[in-house]
Amino acid sequence: MKIFLLLPLLIQFLFSSAQKVFVEKRDQHERTSISIAIKLPDTIRYYGVNCGFEDVAILPDSAKIKLMNELLSFLSDTSECYIPVYNLTNHYMGKKFPVSKKFNVQVEALVYITYLGLSSRAFVYCPFPVLYDKEEKKEITKFSPELDEIIRFYRTWVKEITKKGFFNYSLPLHGTRYEWFGSLMDNLTFEKYPLWEKYYDCPAVD
Repeated sequence: MKIFLLLPLLIQFLFSSAQKVFVEKRDQHERTSISIAIKLPDTIRYYGVNCGFEDVAILPDSAKIKLMNELLSFLSDTSECYIPVYNLTNHYMGKKFPVSKKFNVQVEALVYITYLGLSSRAFVYCPFPVLYDKEEKKEITKFSPELDEIIRFYRTWVKEITKKGFFNYSLPLHGTRYEWFGSLMDNLTFEKYPLWEKYYDCPAVD
């Protein structure tokens, strides 16, 4: 139990000691997926989007912005993920569930960028790795003109955060025809980076 409580502090200390964070693509059975990796002295810890993402959210802002920009390079990767569409949080309060069963690396990269930018607030904003066109009323999970447009919005969002940091920034798709499927958050401006909410922590292990 104490080890899990101390791990976030250890990660912050190690990163400040010039440890490396990076995005890694891993292939499996002709499909692929990406993970965020934090290099510790004797191992590398890999993180997906789930309750354990707190370790990534508490990294210094410079590290999170570095990862967001690194993820931009995956926005042209149309490979299909080997992970099926799933609910990113066990605390989803909505009643809608997507029909789509698969998504690609472009969408997965957008998910990671969202969670890096919004911390645990992203569980409400982006509960599934599925985007939605509100005008055409259709799900978006793979390469398409609509996804290209969404990617342009995200590139602009990351560019602005890179320039001024996590200060007075809004949601990446606010004011557009697109949203994350099942999103329960539409219009919100963050004065500073939101702290991780303990409500989304992983269950304690004795």
